[in-house]
Amino acid sequence: MRCGGTVGWGARTVVGSVLLAVVASGCGTAGETSEAARARPARASGYITVATAEPIAPVLRKEARAFEAANRLATVSIESAPSSALSTQLLAGRVADLYVAEGTADMDRLVAAALIDGDPLRLARGPSTTSPPRVFSVALMNGTGDQTTSRAFMEFLATPQARSIFAAARFRPVSWHGPAPGLTTSGQAPARSRRNDSIPAQT
Repeated sequence: MRCGGTVGWGARTVVGSVLLAVVASGCGTAGETSEAARARPARASGYITVATAEPIAPVLRKEARAFEAANRLATVSIESAPSSALSTQLLAGRVADLYVAEGTADMDRLVAAALIDGDPLRLARGPSTTSPPRVFSVALMNGTGDQTTSRAFMEFLATPQARSIFAAARFRPVSWHGPAPGLTTSGQAPARSRRNDSIPAQT
């Protein structure tokens, strides 16, 4: 090939090979990006309602704001009332995505009525200023309209960030990694994790 002259066949072959390699590489990258995108979990982007017992409602509102900050398209509405009243309302047809109960009796009523998706999960004990400390559990309602956002918020409540918010409000969050342990009929966590659920003495 001469500068300023006609590009020779050999040069055209080299240039063509380089272009094909670039195109192939680009296609491969796009394919991998697409696969990675499909592998990522769906981001929370819906509106959910949490029907919660009154004593833990203030801290759950803080948890909801933190969750929304990390999931800009999601909205979590916290609606509070006495735990027993909420249980009665949910049995009568009240719509909610998540239910947070105080103690186990009210949650057991919803479990018996098959209104809960899966098992209730132990959430927190407290506040530490009460004696004995109250036990709170959370459950996904069968009638939820947004399982993705509801489950994402439940998972968020087990993160270090959420645990620090509970602790600041003098609640003791339950330790779980992966699937959270379910409540037993006595309201106690499984024996192997009870020591993690106790509230330390205040100094």
